Amino acid sequence: MKIITNLIMDVLLAAFVLALSTKPVMAQDPVKLAPQLHTVKLDNEKVRVYELRAKAGDKIAMHYHPAMVLVALSNCKLKVTSPDGKAQEVELKEGDTGWNEAQSHVSEFLTDAHLLVIEMKEPQKKEKKE
Repeated sequence: MKIITNLIMDVLLAAFVLALSTKPVMAQDPVKLAPQLHTVKLDNEKVRVYELRAKAGDKIAMHYHPAMVLVALSNCKLKVTSPDGKAQEVELKEGDTGWNEAQSHVSEFLTDAHLLVIEMKEPQKKEKKE
């Protein structure tokens, strides 16, 4: 009986150590992931604004955007795949402007694209004056 109890304790300990040592895979910053496609225009405590220029066939691996405004500076078409594997094709016309909530996805450009991305940053906490 003691051998079984020790074996169970060893398995539980190994599972606990494994759980502590593994980190969840986090979606990356698209600017760092594909710097050749992005040009940061403004980055401060409130927003980050960048221009994205992609060619047909360019792909950006899984990445994360906070809430953002997207402005199409050219007509373009891309495929966006969410973490659960669901894909959808998005077609934008020059001048289209839209709001997107925070999200992670893979982007695959089906045509050349020129976009302006305005990412919102979390509001800064104000210090209370006493």
